Amino acid sequence: MNKLFVLIMACIVPATVMAAQDEIDGGFGLKFGEVVDVAKLEKLNNEKSGGLRYAFTPEHPYGPLTQYEVVVTPKSNKVFKIEASEQFGSMGDCRRELQRLEKVLSRKYQRTGARMSMRFGDIPKITYGKTSKNIMALCKGVFNNRRLVLTYVDDDLLSEMKTKNLDVKEENEARSSAPDTSGL
Repeated sequence: MNKLFVLIMACIVPATVMAAQDEIDGGFGLKFGEVVDVAKLEKLNNEKSGGLRYAFTPEHPYGPLTQYEVVVTPKSNKVFKIEASEQFGSMGDCRRELQRLEKVLSRKYQRTGARMSMRFGDIPKITYGKTSKNIMALCKGVFNNRRLVLTYVDDDLLSEMKTKNLDVKEENEARSSAPDTSGL
């Protein structure tokens, strides 16, 4: 009976640990869905998705990355995307830092993408997360202008925001194209 109990526990405990590794709820002290006070942040150019982008200073920054941004929904200021980045002089420097970042993230989260390619010409990229909340880090840019970008995103909040923005846009278009019927 004791052997059966030990066997069952040996199966349950690793599964619980693996499940905990998958939970991505934000990064750098910000949580997805959290409402932030944007009056305390520096406004940047708007996000292509329709979100509002702000610079912030995290409580616990990751040393090699120096630029931090949060993207929030336009009306409720809910966090749906968090980015950290840094400029590197070469692809080799960017890849080396991405490899260090990969080791750190792999201790906390379960990898979902293939191992980072080290072949010339490939874009080095790593991904984590199995749900709509995920992390991606990659080196991008050309020649001596390489940027390592670490992105945390909640795809559900992003989709919800896009849908609401589309509904508002369609409603505004319908109002502006409707003929004046007040004289009828």
